[in-house]
Amino acid sequence: MKVNFNFLFIFLFCLFLKNDLYAIEDSLIGIQLGTTVQKLYKRYPNIYRHKLILGEVLYEACNQDKLEVITFTENPWSKSFITYIALRQEKDVSVCRDETGALPDFNITVETPRGIRLGDSKNKIIAQYGEPDLIRKVSKNETVLTYKGEGKIVKNLRLIFVLDDNKSVIDISLFGDMSNTHPPLNNMRMGK
Repeated sequence: MKVNFNFLFIFLFCLFLKNDLYAIEDSLIGIQLGTTVQKLYKRYPNIYRHKLILGEVLYEACNQDKLEVITFTENPWSKSFITYIALRQEKDVSVCRDETGALPDFNITVETPRGIRLGDSKNKIIAQYGEPDLIRKVSKNETVLTYKGEGKIVKNLRLIFVLDDNKSVIDISLFGDMSNTHPPLNNMRMGK
């Protein structure tokens, strides 16, 4: 039996491309998951920092003109590293301000590496990322699309798009776990 090596090579190459074509990136808005807090400060000096009661440290900024909130999270089980990035649209202007003033405005382009922005459609997400690994209706007005992958520094990578009842993106989150860490309640995290 004669084997057509050209056909086999093309088939295997296409299979490789298909598997890599929709692989999710491990960064959002220029910050790779697993980046140190020190590097975050270098990129975004004077970013607003506050610590939550369970130990998470949030670093936040807001595009004041569009009320787009950008949050980087340093979890207690991965101290000094960013393992969660969230982008969301707010309707209430007070979210971008507190008693001490406005969150810093770095005029950050709020989009994924493939150009998905807040307000984009479910169809545009699927055109860029393929079919999600999981679709879940979390409320009457919200649906969550979850994409799974592995990052360069983090494992259990998840890219989450929250859609409103108009099938428009209202929230984009990217998170993962640092190697050799064991986050509490890991199975309860969204997208698991």
